[in-house]
Amino acid sequence: MQYALLWGLLLVRLAYVTRTEQAGCALYEDVDEMVCLDRLLITPSLTLSNTSWIVEFYSSWCGHCQHFAPTWKEIVRDTAAWSSVIRVGAIDCAKNDNFQKCTEYGIKGFPTINFYNPGDTNPEHCEKQFLGTRSFADVKSAMIQHVESLNPPPPHWPSFNVLAEGLDLNSGSLLVVFVFETDNSSLGKELILDYCGDKSVQVYRVSRQNLSLVKHYSILEFPSIVVMFNMDRYQVFSGASIEVPRSHFKTLITGALNSILSPVATKKMSAHNMHSTVTSSPPAPASVAPARRRLIQWPSRGQITDILGAISYALRREVTLHNIISGTAYSALLQLVQLLDPSRWTCPRHPSHWVQ
Repeated sequence: MQYALLWGLLLVRLAYVTRTEQAGCALYEDVDEMVCLDRLLITPSLTLSNTSWIVEFYSSWCGHCQHFAPTWKEIVRDTAAWSSVIRVGAIDCAKNDNFQKCTEYGIKGFPTINFYNPGDTNPEHCEKQFLGTRSFADVKSAMIQHVESLNPPPPHWPSFNVLAEGLDLNSGSLLVVFVFETDNSSLGKELILDYCGDKSVQVYRVSRQNLSLVKHYSILEFPSIVVMFNMDRYQVFSGASIEVPRSHFKTLITGALNSILSPVATKKMSAHNMHSTVTSSPPAPASVAPARRRLIQWPSRGQITDILGAISYALRREVTLHNIISGTAYSALLQLVQLLDPSRWTCPRHPSHWVQ
């Protein structure tokens, strides 16, 4: 009996090792945006790269790694557009071929998250290990801090500097985006990274202390974004009152870019006659266009996907964090569900039953 049990455990272990060896990165087979590293790829990937790297050294049988895997997937997908500046990779140290390489990199526990500078000549001796709480917010914040820390930065590196008053903007981009935010906000930096690989969009951070631009665009809430079309028309979008996620602002920016590239949408947009100039001092009231006008256009398939993703995240993740929803919060949730037209869903028709 005892030998049979040991033999059974050995077979299970052999089956697991075989499955792990065959899989590129166990735990992350469904994440196309992540770079799956191994003993042959990791060193040349880090030393020959013109981008920074954040790499998770993990073991696919480790309970802590399995618990962290959903967070890492969320990080990978959320920062996929940042790959021209910082790339996300992982290496499974449980694979026999990778174990020695992980040891050479000084990995002593799992998961271990390391940062690497562009063209790191000695990646085996990493001095930038992430020591935070391994939460989504902390890891993403550490990624931004790492990008900011490079001194001097590479020539293609984005600038996170706050837009100075009186700066003359001669941008060749189709869109110029001003992100008005408080000092502790990271929205501007994240949007800069989102569009740093797109030459048609230029994003600038604007402090709420920049009274010239705040007054010019009638900014009343932070964060808000101003989307400038060819430097002569603009829109203002605010997200402070309802805590709009970054994905919503990205949808607005992408929609604005599509409106420029589409002749029909551009013709409709021009009818709004939204004109503006960026100056170093507050412009005369007569030259300030109405800041709250909106472009009304049918959303693209990509926009619809982003909207549905934001709604799904809110209902599946944020709402379920509350054991009891009552009062104003319940009324707001009820209105949201009613706006979604419950008759199209295969759930109880009355929103109150659906919420329960």
